[in-house]
Formats: sequence, C-alpha cells, structure tokens
Amino acid sequence: MSEGMGFIPIFKNPGSLNRDFIKIVEQVVAGGKYPILIFPEGHWFKDFDPKHKLETGAAFIASKHQLPVLPAYIHGARKWEAGTEVQVIFGKPFEPGKMTKDEITERIRTSITESQKSFQERQ
Repeated sequence: MSEGMGFIPIFKNPGSLNRDFIKIVEQVVAGGKYPILIFPEGHWFKDFDPKHKLETGAAFIASKHQLPVLPAYIHGARKWEAGTEVQVIFGKPFEPGKMTKDEITERIRTSITESQKSFQERQ
C-alpha cells in the first residue's frame, strides 16, 4: 500500500545499507520531485518522545543533496482510519550547510521537541 502511495520502502534488516532506497532518493532529487518525508525515529510511535533515538538517514540525505529540512511534530496519527484527527506543527525550516549528520539530527530533535511543547501548552 505504501509504495502505491509513492512511498519509498526502507529495509529494517540489521546491517542493511538500503542501496535501493538511496538510488530512488537520488532519482527523486535529480528530477526535482521532492519534498521527501522521513520519520527520523525510524519507527511509528504513539507520540514523539525526545528520549527516543533518532536515526540519521534524514540528516544524511539532507546533507548529501543540500536539501532544506522542515521538522514537523505530528500528533494524533495513531491509526489510519477515516475521521482520525491529526494535527501537524511545523518547525522552522533550515539548510544543512556544513553541519554534520549528528548536528542536523539534533536540530531536528530540538525543533520537534519545541513544537510538541507548544502543542501541549495549547491543550
């Protein structure tokens, strides 16, 4: 289903290099067909937890192709059913420039954490 929606599969096998994923991303970037949506936690959780490990794949792609990053906090996407209310809060976009993957990843974490706190304060 996800491939039919235009999603690019990622293989979660330990040690997997996801060569096919990287090739497809390069084709998408070369063709100017982005944005690319990546969940940096690497898994689907009930809600964002700043203590979860964030994977560096989004940072790698942003750095390699010098793509802007737009962090987003997603609340309420617990199930894929009609009528499910989902709220998205976008952080400030930024350019990766010369940041390392770890610096980009930490900036993503900080932005999503700030958006989550902002959302919770309004509730």
